[in-house]
Amino acid sequence: MDVPITMLPQVRAGKVRALGLFSPRRMAGAPEVPTVAEAGGPPIEGSTWVMFLAPAGTPREIVARLSSETAKVLAAPEIRARFGELGVEPVGGTPAEAARFLDDEIAKWARVIATAKVKPE
Repeated sequence: MDVPITMLPQVRAGKVRALGLFSPRRMAGAPEVPTVAEAGGPPIEGSTWVMFLAPAGTPREIVARLSSETAKVLAAPEIRARFGELGVEPVGGTPAEAARFLDDEIAKWARVIATAKVKPE
């Protein structure tokens, strides 16, 4: 079990077989790999993601510029193609969308931690 960027080269080389993705939908970069739910398991969802963050209080115009420039890079065909090869799905979005995503992730994993009664060690 690992992230697509690590495992897809191994799958494509025939060294391992992909059984399922912890995702609600199939990945564009590997449409032949089913989700865990499609493969007969529970609807498990988990992902690895990267987000650019700035310190609290960063002026809005700077945040907007960083967001705009990042969106341009993510829209570049060569970047999209390379990410697709690696199993990376760039999402991009506005700073407000990023904040909602982060809030949702924090809430989701807080529920998992509470349900599993995970304690810090």
